[in-house]
Amino acid sequence: MKSLNTVLLFLSLIFLSSCSKDSNLIVSSSGSGYGKAFYIDPLNGNDANNGREISSPVKTFYKAGAFCSNGDTVYVKGGVYTAFRDVIAKTQTDLGYIYFRPYQGQTVTLDGIGGIFDESEAILTIKNSTYIDISGFEIRNNATGRGINILSETKYCNLINITNCSIHDVGSGAISLGASNVLIQNCEIYNSCLNNKNRALGDNGHWSAAIQTYFKYNPAPYVNGEFIWTGINITNNKIYNNWGEGLKISRAGEYIITYNKIYNCYNASMIFDNSRNGTVFNNIIYTTGDDYNRINPSGYNRPMQGVLLSNEKNSFFANPMTENITVYNNLLIRTSAPFAWFYDVNNPIPSNTYFNIKIIYNTSYNTIGNETFALDVNFTPTRYTTNQNEFKNNIIYKPVYNSVNQNYFTASNDYQQYWSITNNCFVSGDIPSFISGVNITGNPSFVNPSALTADGFKIANNSICSGAGVSVTSVALDYFLNLRNPSPSIGFYELTR
Repeated sequence: MKSLNTVLLFLSLIFLSSCSKDSNLIVSSSGSGYGKAFYIDPLNGNDANNGREISSPVKTFYKAGAFCSNGDTVYVKGGVYTAFRDVIAKTQTDLGYIYFRPYQGQTVTLDGIGGIFDESEAILTIKNSTYIDISGFEIRNNATGRGINILSETKYCNLINITNCSIHDVGSGAISLGASNVLIQNCEIYNSCLNNKNRALGDNGHWSAAIQTYFKYNPAPYVNGEFIWTGINITNNKIYNNWGEGLKISRAGEYIITYNKIYNCYNASMIFDNSRNGTVFNNIIYTTGDDYNRINPSGYNRPMQGVLLSNEKNSFFANPMTENITVYNNLLIRTSAPFAWFYDVNNPIPSNTYFNIKIIYNTSYNTIGNETFALDVNFTPTRYTTNQNEFKNNIIYKPVYNSVNQNYFTASNDYQQYWSITNNCFVSGDIPSFISGVNITGNPSFVNPSALTADGFKIANNSICSGAGVSVTSVALDYFLNLRNPSPSIGFYELTR
């Protein structure tokens, strides 16, 4: 299921190739004519071949990328290729993607086992390239490094699609990206960040993320504090059993994170750091047990957090505020702190704060830990003023830790000064006295929460959350793409009336 807004916004990024009557001609993504087929056989190919006939395949992705033209489709012969490492480098000036696909009816596994990598090296690297579309590969077994790197070195990467891939059993992250206009869609990512398996890195915060943007260590592009990476779309992926964050978006803007299923990660399912202008909606986030819990030196043992915002210290002169982020229609089950802001005490600059954060129409359940909505109580006294923050139409429970009810909120004064907190369902009662907005308390009457499915967390017809919300014009649909009512329901589901 895809959001209509997501489909419209990124339609220009997604092109599907189709074969013509001539098997060597492919409809060009630019619409200007036909691209051609190109063939790779990583075992028996030869880079001295022309690659244009199936009988004379080249050996490497690098050769194919260098010689293909826009609109071409590169077919990779089926097989399991061990100790695999290769690079795609293509800096076209014309419009149109180069498509990398397994040969029709075959499966391709790029396996790093037997190879030697450091933690920043990947099985497949896309470097200094534009208009690259990769789909349908299994990428696995890099005990130290990554699955895929997207690297901007001499030229910024732009317009990169990674879809329908399985990436797993990697020591660092599955996908590390430094690019704009990136689509990561329909991928399955698991057993990543194994460098921190069983908490090997301790509580120092140096673990990776399954999908993460990275900083480009060159201050030149940061004109007026602007970001490098824009137009990142991470949609409909399954990320699980991961010893780092599920995904981390750093120094990015104009991003969409939607319809992902993220479970059993280490510290948090999602982190948005030094980033702005993002929408995070229609995701399901949960844990199934305590195997991946973070344990700090004091012994505090908790499952992953849900959606975490931060502004961590980095090496750049431009360190802008985390701002303009909307989090809505998400379902969060058995996490600690479904919503949180972390203050990095090592970054005592005025922009280490947040602005215009909207947390609306979310449903959380069975929270474990110390808080449900955790704003760090620390901040620099000279920080820029935060404002225009909203926490509305959410279903939240008091967290439970060691069988004792904890607090909905931390002790931060920000809630009453800088947040509009209204029309939420505080299921466990005891609505904090400092909240002046209209809120309700009581059982939301989920249909079948024990099922741990999106359908199970729909509210029943007699729910106290039905019609108890406040209209938010920017959110027209619920998780299931039902129209929101003028007097909407609280939570990720709109009860049709």
